[in-house]
Amino acid sequence: MKVERMDVFRYYKKDQNYAFEGHRHEGYEVNILLQGEMKVTCDRQMFHLHAGELLCFSADCFHRNRVLCDNTV
Repeated sequence: MKVERMDVFRYYKKDQNYAFEGHRHEGYEVNILLQGEMKVTCDRQMFHLHAGELLCFSADCFHRNRVLCDNTV
């Protein structure tokens, strides 16, 4: 995939109690996990992300996530 433009960049820290019920948007989204572990559901597929991994959601993909460790992600 070639990225020609990035509209928004955000950096978040989430604690071990974080669970997001989800949403969808018109554009692509890339999540990069810098530390910890997180479960991400994209449509009906589940992914277990570890530090150093990333996941790219296609446009209009319903996605949600939850922290799976005792650390901040």
